[in-house]
Amino acid sequence: MRKKLLILLAASFLLLSISGCWGKREIESLAFVVAIGLDFNTKTDSYQVTYQIAEPSKGGEGGPKIENRTITIESKSMVEVSSRSFEFLNKQNFPGAVKIIIIGKDLAERGMNESLDFYQRLYQLRRTVFLLLAEDKAQDILNFKMRNKDLPALSLLEIINNTSDWSITPLVRLGHYLTILGRKSEAPVIPLVRPVKPGEGGIIYKSQEEGEAEEIQLTGAGVFKGDRLAGQLTEDETKGYLWLQNEVKQRLLDTSDEGQPVYGGRVVKSGTKVKLETVDGVKGVRFLISADVSIDEYQCREEAVNPAEMKPVTHDAEEKFAQAIEKECEEAIAKSKELKLDFLGIGRQIEMKNSKYWKEIKESWPEMLPEMPVAVEAQVKVINTGATFQGPVNSESGGEE
Repeated sequence: MRKKLLILLAASFLLLSISGCWGKREIESLAFVVAIGLDFNTKTDSYQVTYQIAEPSKGGEGGPKIENRTITIESKSMVEVSSRSFEFLNKQNFPGAVKIIIIGKDLAERGMNESLDFYQRLYQLRRTVFLLLAEDKAQDILNFKMRNKDLPALSLLEIINNTSDWSITPLVRLGHYLTILGRKSEAPVIPLVRPVKPGEGGIIYKSQEEGEAEEIQLTGAGVFKGDRLAGQLTEDETKGYLWLQNEVKQRLLDTSDEGQPVYGGRVVKSGTKVKLETVDGVKGVRFLISADVSIDEYQCREEAVNPAEMKPVTHDAEEKFAQAIEKECEEAIAKSKELKLDFLGIGRQIEMKNSKYWKEIKESWPEMLPEMPVAVEAQVKVINTGATFQGPVNSESGGEE
């Protein structure tokens, strides 16, 4: 990801150095903003905008490097923030390189559309930029000192791609958010970013300053009512959301909550379909999930299983994997009903599959969501047991060969 960003910056240098309609603006006069943090100071009723600027340098033996320049500007309006940046920055902001916009919690609770509207109007800024929600302040994330010495924006880009590839958190871009925002049948979701101190959440590392956070984590997500933060999803609720949205590319599963034996697996293929059905005269929705899983881990304290005898184990694993998937989905459904916010897009499914019924309930949606029957059914097929030899546990020989 760092190499791609360097290539992007280099390409931008070349394009802007071409004479003609670009004018004669020198490359050295531009500040390439790679991330923007948006906060709101409730005490002064002002916006706080943080720019993370990547300044390429010649570097040394390792080749070209990127220097970090991060600055926060506070003002009553977004236009005034930009105007003030011209007063003391020795380079002019160039938002064409922006990859991430981070929303602070205070701004998200107040309503963030006014600030986002300013940036989506800029012709240089792409609607493909990623949106993240900070657990507290966006400026704290961008000023974060990481152990790997990277710019927080660069590390976040890599984490975003990793969590998206493994279907842990949703991938939300500005354009997607604006599209969802325009629908009555669906509520926006934005992934949550937070600093992690040593020992938190089972993450153990040695920090340079004892007790200080030096790692960043994407976990959970914020749920919005319009443009205001209305609630947060846990990690499991977020995973359930991804299943129900048919956004699981590949996933790691474990059945440690389902009793012995415990299986660990890797989802290699999955699909989610939505079916409208009537239950006791009440119209409802059923999510049908199918997944192909490869068993990567098998824990059994009682007895080892010979590869030739894996069939009963395979059936047991399929049932437990299905239960684990259904549990995550049911937690997401329960949170949707609790918040009375349709971030799962159930109304959208009704709108597409039965437009006549949607017109009948549109005005009372999503207030009627808690009473609507919503079910989930998962079917798992184990395509690879991973069994190539006798297990490590010897039930009879007591460790002898």
